[in-house]
Amino acid sequence: FTLVMQEYVYSLTFVSDSSEKMVTLGVVTDLVRGDVFFWSELMAGYERFATLDHRQTELIEVLRAVRMLNHAAWIAQRWLDPAFPRAFPWFGEARFWEQHVLDLAEQSQTLDEPGSMGL
Repeated sequence: FTLVMQEYVYSLTFVSDSSEKMVTLGVVTDLVRGDVFFWSELMAGYERFATLDHRQTELIEVLRAVRMLNHAAWIAQRWLDPAFPRAFPWFGEARFWEQHVLDLAEQSQTLDEPGSMGL
């Protein structure tokens, strides 16, 4: 981990040309802007190494909903461990839960859209 982190920090600090960045740094700094992912560029890079069954991309929204629920459940199940309230202080705040419920409602609407494979 330490070696990987050193490479990441070094690249982030000293490399500005996208063509010279490591893949892990390039993806984070050039292909992700906040919540916006440049999927066509990500997929083009992926397909240089392996073929992708594009039908699998239909599962993205379903898997996103599962991740949202599982992450909150994972923290909740471990909340009595003293490390968790320190690591996730926002988890116990009403503001987090209000936003989480709104995010889940939005994800539910996305799953209801045609072609999203909502189950």
